[in-house]
Amino acid sequence: MARTFSIINLGCKVNRIESDTIAAKLIACGAIMQKSGGDVCVINTCTITAEADAKVRKAVRKAAIDVMTDVMTNVMTNSKAASKKSNIGRVLVTGCSAALNANTLQNLGDNIEVIANRTDATKRALELLGLKEQTAVRYGEGFKTRAGIKVQDGCNNSCSYCIVPAARGHAQSFSIHDILDEVETLLNAGARELVLSGINIGDYQSDGNNLVDLLKVILKHAASQLGTDSLFRIRLSSIEPQDVSDDLIALIATEKGRICRHLHLPLQSGSDNVLLKMNRRYTASYYMNIIAKLYQRIPSISISTDIIVGFPGESDLDFIQTLFACKKCAFSRIHAFRFSARPGTAAAEMPNKVPPETAVKRSLALRMLAAKLSAADATSRLKGTFSSA
Repeated sequence: MARTFSIINLGCKVNRIESDTIAAKLIACGAIMQKSGGDVCVINTCTITAEADAKVRKAVRKAAIDVMTDVMTNVMTNSKAASKKSNIGRVLVTGCSAALNANTLQNLGDNIEVIANRTDATKRALELLGLKEQTAVRYGEGFKTRAGIKVQDGCNNSCSYCIVPAARGHAQSFSIHDILDEVETLLNAGARELVLSGINIGDYQSDGNNLVDLLKVILKHAASQLGTDSLFRIRLSSIEPQDVSDDLIALIATEKGRICRHLHLPLQSGSDNVLLKMNRRYTASYYMNIIAKLYQRIPSISISTDIIVGFPGESDLDFIQTLFACKKCAFSRIHAFRFSARPGTAAAEMPNKVPPETAVKRSLALRMLAAKLSAADATSRLKGTFSSA
């Protein structure tokens, strides 16, 4: 009787890559993936906000019921086969929330195992399913056509609202050799768009090589394998403003689209007062100058961002400055978030909380502006006339 499993992914793009890696390894060993339940369910968790932790607990409770329901169904329909699988019916909880809330999650059910390290969780899933690890590829049926590659993990920044460094640890970069091995595997499998991801990819450093060096090596490797006229391209995930160097801008500008002309640069606030409280490593004017450079060298570039409204101490003037910065930067898309106090962060203890009704109004105003900017960007692309900061 075939082993079955399910994967529940909660959180960021890096989590998605990690979850796909787990799924690919289990599939390569002969296990069958289903939407929920199964003999084993692996939940890759997020802990970015208190709401995220609540979603994790809800998902774990439901998964614990789903896997046991599947086990009982198998027992009733095929008791002989089921009796050989005494380890099944488990929920393996891994990832960021598992790293910080192990006891809470463990106490949600008797069939739950909390294993924060994702590699260890994968090994445990294989053990429970009675399978031996095999070489796996995260591409093809069941996976996205944009193949993600995690080149870096962890973060050395200390943004006052963020718990991620506590969950993932200090920044660490993977070697170019290991990354190129994965690139080659994905190219051989048919992938033609690779998304370089990490918690802070702009902080990439390995054997004296930075992100620009890594991009050049990957481009050269892909050209040698596929030819210079191939449709291959690289997409960058979110990158911090202070990591957008002149060399990176120049490389994107000269690579004729082989590096996608889109960057996601979190602004978070257009007010220097708020940015200081957030412990961000730039000013609003610095950020806008980076955007101006990008538009100057790459007029067709699309720039998206993240904005937090209602941060403790944010005044009406601070919010107006944020709206001004958004207009100045002509973003193609804005991800607007109302501030959520994450326990364990410095921001959660800050005074001068913004009233919820005020945060809601500001969020609405920002979303209305975001819609106008997005429409203007789409119109300029249809006409071939691009916005500039």
